[in-house]
Amino acid sequence: SSDKLLPGDLIFYSYKKNGRYKNISHVEMYTGNGMDVSASSSNNKVIHYDYYPSDYIVMIARPTK
Repeated sequence: SSDKLLPGDLIFYSYKKNGRYKNISHVEMYTGNGMDVSASSSNNKVIHYDYYPSDYIVMIARPTK
């Protein structure tokens, strides 16, 4: 659930069918305090911004040791 995100959790988004697993087209990392970090190919840089819940989230994963 997106309301239980912890820093380091990965958020997977699907915006359209693309033939990949769950049609995942974008991945972000939750950094805490309501913020995400994401690599932007259109801006050609890493972006740090406010996290917002989205209808496009298809999966959230928590890396383990």
